[in-house]
Amino acid sequence: MLQFYDWNNEEYGIKFYKSFDEMRESLKDESDFREYLERARWRGTPVCHHCGCISAEHYKLKSKGEFKGLYKCKHCRERFTVTTKAMFDRTYIPLRKWFEVIFIFLTNKTGISSGLFTDLQVSHRKLLGSCSTEYDRT
Repeated sequence: MLQFYDWNNEEYGIKFYKSFDEMRESLKDESDFREYLERARWRGTPVCHHCGCISAEHYKLKSKGEFKGLYKCKHCRERFTVTTKAMFDRTYIPLRKWFEVIFIFLTNKTGISSGLFTDLQVSHRKLLGSCSTEYDRT
């Protein structure tokens, strides 16, 4: 674990993985990947992407008794997740596949072949299209 300090000078930790296999072994399912992204993006405290409110007291909305990452802001009452207003927003691609593609892009020195998208069972238009759509919205 590496140690970082957030804006309240409180310690939080996030693990950096050396290989995607190591990450996959540590993060078992979609909720683990979501929680990892929450720690990395929010540094432990949820941030409403609509009004900018930073609070640990946002409402956690449950679906069939299970929390799946949907929050409701106590200030503006808007719903948000960790993927709201990010390149992951409004895509049906699982976070595991997003993390895998990002990991390969960041670690590959020779370039990315189109075989990567076939191996991941994701079309490159769907993946890259959602990235460009996010940049168009901002």
